[in-house]
Amino acid sequence: MGFEHRPRLVAVARALAQQLGLERRARFVEGSLGETPLPVGGAYYLYNPFAENLYGPSSSLGGDVELSCARYALDVNIVLDTFRRAPKGTLVLTYNGFGGCMPASYQPIRTQRELPCVLRMWRKTRSGDDGGFSPAGAD
Repeated sequence: MGFEHRPRLVAVARALAQQLGLERRARFVEGSLGETPLPVGGAYYLYNPFAENLYGPSSSLGGDVELSCARYALDVNIVLDTFRRAPKGTLVLTYNGFGGCMPASYQPIRTQRELPCVLRMWRKTRSGDDGGFSPAGAD
């Protein structure tokens, strides 16, 4: 399942899934964090999803969504809260980070540095969260 706040990108993703015959296996949800609940999953993949908030209009994917440092902080915190509430065994895969530090209840299980950006996989190994950060800290 994909989650995106730009309607035009959701439409492109859905059309591509249909062209590839994957429309029954791939679902794309349009929504903004904080307004639309993040879909519950056993695994999450994030490809530096909030960085465009920090680099200004020239790096924007278009002027159709709010971009700001405040939005960046809100989105990172919503994702962290989702990770904290996720059940034991949940996987998180990040490519080029997501802007936050993984909760201490997650342990890194694989890191790939041979790609242009760092790819990391984390597994939630215990329920609850003590508010600390996992080894390897920031992602």
